[in-house]
Amino acid sequence: MQRDGFRFRFRVRAFYETAIHRDTDDKAEAMRLAQWYMDCVQQMAEESPEQYDWLHRRFRTRPPGAPSLYENLTHPLDRNLLQAQPPTPIPPPNWDGGTTVAAPG
Repeated sequence: MQRDGFRFRFRVRAFYETAIHRDTDDKAEAMRLAQWYMDCVQQMAEESPEQYDWLHRRFRTRPPGAPSLYENLTHPLDRNLLQAQPPTPIPPPNWDGGTTVAAPG
């Protein structure tokens, strides 16, 4: 969805996961799908960060020293702020006893 004043434009993408890996551990599969979803959100945010800001304020809480993404919503987001993001700790170490899951490629 994109906002232009008081008008909204919806754009549907076929960015869906076609298979759930039932032979994989449930926690590992949940982490894989969550990472896949966040990768899709990140791609859309990088394409139109000014649209992402108002629709999905995922990054309200910021790590120490990370730039604020919501200080001035009347202007387009500086794309350099997205590149200044600290790396995402997914999965956190020892989230299920030390198992780690690689992000989908």
